[in-house]
Amino acid sequence: MSDARLKRNVRDLEGGLEVISKLRPTVSEYNGLYGLPEGQRVVSFLAQEIREILPFTVGSNRGRLHPDDPEETDILDFNMHEVLFHLVLAVKQLAAERRVNQT
Repeated sequence: MSDARLKRNVRDLEGGLEVISKLRPTVSEYNGLYGLPEGQRVVSFLAQEIREILPFTVGSNRGRLHPDDPEETDILDFNMHEVLFHLVLAVKQLAAERRVNQT
């Protein structure tokens, strides 16, 4: 929800370019575990890596890597939402830097 009436402790996001520069986008293929389609190309981040930079973007679900696994394990997932706002902030920072350098 984005309605200001539903929020408190509102402040500017810090990070932007500093955060974005630490991220490592990857391209890979699913290996077939957890029921994902083997060989399907995916562009993303590795949850284990991005958790070190933006911990609130990583969550988990319980599941089995192999259908015959006796117990479920935590499978990490990633929410791109926060990265998007750091990208917006990074663009604003670069635009401000460019204005300063042009004067």
